Amino acid sequence: MATAHREAPVLRQYEVCFKHAEWRMTEDDGQIGIADLVLKNFLYKKTSCEDNSGAHQLDLGWVKVTNLLPGTPYREVLVPCDPQGKVLSERLPCLRILCRFKAPVGGISVKEHFEVNVAPLTIQLTARFYRTVMSYFFREKHDETEYEDRDEIPSGLMENHPTQSGSMRGRKKDTKQDSDTQKNRLSVANPVGDIDKMKERAAKNNMFLYIKIPEVPLRISYKGDKEKNITNIHDFQFLLPTLEYHEQRWTWHDLTLVLKNDCKKRLIAQAVQQKLHLKLHLFDCGEEDVQEDSDKARLLMGSKLLGPTEKSGKKSLFGARKS
Repeated sequence: MATAHREAPVLRQYEVCFKHAEWRMTEDDGQIGIADLVLKNFLYKKTSCEDNSGAHQLDLGWVKVTNLLPGTPYREVLVPCDPQGKVLSERLPCLRILCRFKAPVGGISVKEHFEVNVAPLTIQLTARFYRTVMSYFFREKHDETEYEDRDEIPSGLMENHPTQSGSMRGRKKDTKQDSDTQKNRLSVANPVGDIDKMKERAAKNNMFLYIKIPEVPLRISYKGDKEKNITNIHDFQFLLPTLEYHEQRWTWHDLTLVLKNDCKKRLIAQAVQQKLHLKLHLFDCGEEDVQEDSDKARLLMGSKLLGPTEKSGKKSLFGARKS
């Protein structure tokens, strides 16, 4: 007879909460501001069990992000709002994160269940602000992914200097090979340090068994580096569908890029679909209105005053018949 699975006894619990907090993100010098964050009704709980498993829970009642970069068209980057633009109440949490994790396997953290619930939001973003924030949180990845997205590659670099970009790629490959050779030499000379590096790399990775982000309505405004760009949108109502991922080994930076790319694909698809539907709807409505107005005028004033109706598509071979 199979025995039922029992959860490990709880070893300790942590809890952090505050009513109101303000956080300013700055550059390395601490003088130039990037963004101001206002957080309200924050609650974080962590449960640790004897077998190194446990759970995280985060509730945030309200958040507001203000862009401090000069020359930006949007100051309010993020604020909880319903689809009609009404600011939501602080009573219900605008963000809730639930995460259950198991004991690490080979030094890699295992996330059994990772769920993010978000209230309707209004997001006003620029490409410059996005790059600055990504560099703030993922400094070691910033240089590697600076020109990862083709939309952010300067057009002159791709069009005017194709040979130069190819040579740059070749130099990067050669540099990578040289660095790998040097690392192998160092690992032979110092195996203990190599083990520590492997542990450090494993600690940065997470095994996500299940990720779920339920659908959420958003109002999005985005401005790229160029004034006229196909990706520029303003006050666009976007329904982010439910996102699910299974058994993926990612770092937190990898998860951020995956979410960004999936949201971008769905946003572009909905924007194109809405624009096409709007054009077809306006065309159909205009044609029906013209026909309806013509019929009303003929009933009131008579067909003789307005002239004959549309001519038939068939024509006589010898022209009009004489009376």
